[in-house]
Amino acid sequence: KPIWEEAAEKLGGKVRFGHIDVTTSKALAKRLDIEGYPSILLFHGGQHITYSGDKTVLGFGEFVARMSGPTVHPLASVAEVRKSLGPVGRAFVLAGRAHSLPPALLAAFEATAAQQYDTLNFVTVDSSYAPAALLAMAAKSGGSSGGEESGVAVLGVLDGEWFEPFLPPKEADAQAMEQAVKAWVSEREWQHVVPISSANFWKLRKGDKHLAMLVLDPLDFEGARQQQAQVAAHALDPLLRAAFQFGWIDGTEQREYWQEEFGVSQAALPTLLVLSKKGAYTSASHWRALNGTHPFKGAAEQASFLAQIATKELLPEQSGENFNMGKYFSKAYQSIKEFALEQPFTFAGCVALNLMFLYAMSQAGVGESGAPHERLSAQAASQELKQD
Repeated sequence: KPIWEEAAEKLGGKVRFGHIDVTTSKALAKRLDIEGYPSILLFHGGQHITYSGDKTVLGFGEFVARMSGPTVHPLASVAEVRKSLGPVGRAFVLAGRAHSLPPALLAAFEATAAQQYDTLNFVTVDSSYAPAALLAMAAKSGGSSGGEESGVAVLGVLDGEWFEPFLPPKEADAQAMEQAVKAWVSEREWQHVVPISSANFWKLRKGDKHLAMLVLDPLDFEGARQQQAQVAAHALDPLLRAAFQFGWIDGTEQREYWQEEFGVSQAALPTLLVLSKKGAYTSASHWRALNGTHPFKGAAEQASFLAQIATKELLPEQSGENFNMGKYFSKAYQSIKEFALEQPFTFAGCVALNLMFLYAMSQAGVGESGAPHERLSAQAASQELKQD
């Protein structure tokens, strides 16, 4: 709350700040699809957008600045786009002379940008040379050469040295084109390999792909770098890229979470952990790239492991399966002990009832000769207990 109040003070001239207690307004929470607290939403242009960035004054400021800008940024050349993005930036690019862009494709691109420009970059390049330059990058990176109109206009995603063109559906009307573009962009929302943190972890888990995470120790520089290179190589495989969103995360932060939820110990880092996509199994389903207790380190065995998940040959584990039995019984004993100290008479009554039950069961059990005793009826057992 202090950070929120500081942000309101510094950014109040650009956007209005407020807060709502949705625990007393459950209908509103349901309508806004609020799943956790605190949730930060921006209402803009008749729509609301959930903020998933860093909950800092700087993070809020960058988000406000982004949302105050244009949904689509016009640039003059592919070189200018790459310069603005930097070596790790990513953008959806519609290139071609403005007067030559297919109207349905342009309208679909602008509609998609209006809905997703809070987290994604959308750029137009007004140049007759840009389509050929982008398609040359696609060919170099193993992508398609584009559609029939690729010489006039091209839409695609530019990710470092990688360009993947959008193949427009044939004979599509404006509505079908918009649906196709939105679906295509949503499938490519994230980079092939994305750094994962608390800011984007839960959003990635809700995606339509399994989340393949390299859980690493940043201090193990050589091991982390080698494994990151292997994950990047897996992400370039079209079959694996279609099934997984790849990323890496610092496993030394919240280490208890990784150990208790997924059985990933610090000694096993770096290791590959796959979390099931939404709707495939359960929210607790996951796979650990382990051979016994040893992580898969080789690229070939990791690729085989991922392929088995993609083809559903390998069934997932469930969070909580890998608990320590001794620790489990220790917690149970501690709970019983606390109950006995807090409510001694109730505890003594429970013990007496259990002993009476065991005695009644022993009387209806098997005698020394091996022949079963005649079982007491419910009425007889009740009378016998009353007499005791």
